[in-house]
Amino acid sequence: MTCLWIDVDDLFRYGATDHQRPSGIQRVAFELALALHDIHAESVRFIRLGPSGRMLVPVPWESGAALYAGLTMA
Repeated sequence: MTCLWIDVDDLFRYGATDHQRPSGIQRVAFELALALHDIHAESVRFIRLGPSGRMLVPVPWESGAALYAGLTMA
């Protein structure tokens, strides 16, 4: 099975700051990821830089969705 990995590091870095709302970049990137996930949930995954900043690590879909929901509800 082919898997589409979507880099959400920018969303997590943005969410870790004092920003209360996502910028247009984060909104567009996440909405595209959401649309792809709605179509092919079994083959769309999130990924971001790990603690070392050198390796990519998987991120549970629920973590990215919860972060985005929290930023858009503020």
